[in-house]
This record gives sequence, structure tokens and C-alpha cells, in this order.
Amino acid sequence: IQMNNWLSLFIQMNNWLSLFIHMNDWLSLFIHMNNWLSLFIQMNNWLSLFIQMNNWLSLFIQMNNWLNLFIRMNNWLNLFIRMNNWLNLFIQSHQKSSWLIWSHWQAHQFHLTHKWVI
Repeated sequence: IQMNNWLSLFIQMNNWLSLFIHMNDWLSLFIHMNNWLSLFIQMNNWLSLFIQMNNWLSLFIQMNNWLNLFIRMNNWLNLFIRMNNWLNLFIQSHQKSSWLIWSHWQAHQFHLTHKWVI
């Protein structure tokens, strides 16, 4: 009877041991799932970093578009300055020609109004 009691105690301890092993299996599965979860979180961090880099890239493209617009406006400004230079040159040449015409007319009036002594 006592040996039977010891045997029943051993069987009970064996049951506890199998329960412990079973719990250990569940714990290893939980650790494995936790590792997968940490890997997923790490991938999510990489994804957020990629999205942030994409935002920086879009900001750079937008700045590049603004730079192209500024260069285009600068080209228009250079064209306007060139046209202004041509206009100033035209005005100066017109003033010179009108001054020549005016001086010629003045000489003609002087010739008509003064008596020339021979």
C-alpha cells in the first residue's frame, strides 16, 4: 500500500512535470510570438522611416519646382532688362537724330535770317 502511495505520488509528480513542460511549451510559443511582434514593430519603424524619407524627397522636389520657377522668372527679368536696354538705345539714337535735325533747322533759320556780306 505504501509503495502504491509512493507510486501514486510519483505519477502525480509526473503529471505536474508534464504540466510544467506543457506550460514551458506555451511560454516558448509566447516568446516566439513576441519575437515576431518585435520584428513587426521594427519593420513598422523602417516603414515610418521610409515614409519620412519620402516626405523629405517630396519637399526636395517641391523646393526644386520653386527653384525652377525662380530661374524662369529670372529669365523673364533678363529678357525685360534686355528689352529695356534696346529701348534706351533706341531712345538715345532717336534723341541724337532729333538733335541733328534740330541743329540743321537752326542753321537753316540762321542762314535765312542773316544777311551775308560778300
